[in-house]
Amino acid sequence: MPLFSTPVLLYHRVAVTAPSEDPQRLGVSPESFGAQMRHLAERGFRVVPLEDLAGPAKSGKRVAITFDDGYLDTYTNAFPILKKYGFPATVFVVTDYLGRTNAWEPSAMVPLMDWGQAKEMAGAGISIQSHTCTHPDVRALPDEVVLREFTNSREKIREMLGSLADHLAYPYGWFDGRIRRLAERAGYRSAWAAGLADGGRYSRERFQVTAKDGHLPFIIKTSRCAGWIRTVRHI
Repeated sequence: MPLFSTPVLLYHRVAVTAPSEDPQRLGVSPESFGAQMRHLAERGFRVVPLEDLAGPAKSGKRVAITFDDGYLDTYTNAFPILKKYGFPATVFVVTDYLGRTNAWEPSAMVPLMDWGQAKEMAGAGISIQSHTCTHPDVRALPDEVVLREFTNSREKIREMLGSLADHLAYPYGWFDGRIRRLAERAGYRSAWAAGLADGGRYSRERFQVTAKDGHLPFIIKTSRCAGWIRTVRHI
């Protein structure tokens, strides 16, 4: 991964969550999310869609914003704040469960947005992309099942929204070389991890923003040297 690439932020829920439903503290409160977006606006960041990251790296203060799963609070809490600042974002949705709950986490089920809400967001400049059909650990599945998860979710998004999903977020951020090859075979232009990765087209890195992140960690994660800092820390 380039040392000074554009950071891509990853959010899950934008809500005040209880420890029982969010033991990893992945949820960010609406107040914190609003303060983070205000920081980007006041500091002159250019928030760009994922599509802008396909070409050569560009200079300047740039950042991309993504959400995984398609939680209802992405629509009710994050979407109004994004609209306030005119920021684009990408939401990776689990297509078979929209309008229902996150059934892949039976111990802490919470509602997801529905297709009407996803369509409203898409009409306002939010990109709706694939997080598979059912959010499985794809590493444990045979090739033909993984391909169904990858291709059927693309088709569902095209059927419901009239747009093609070119980008994939791996469930749980888990993948290996075989899964990368299947993502390419399914027709995606890029695929995204949920943390440290090598930055290849089908193993792109994102920085998770969680309830544990104060102001300084957020500043670091939005800096162009964040990937280098994280790699050194990992080593």
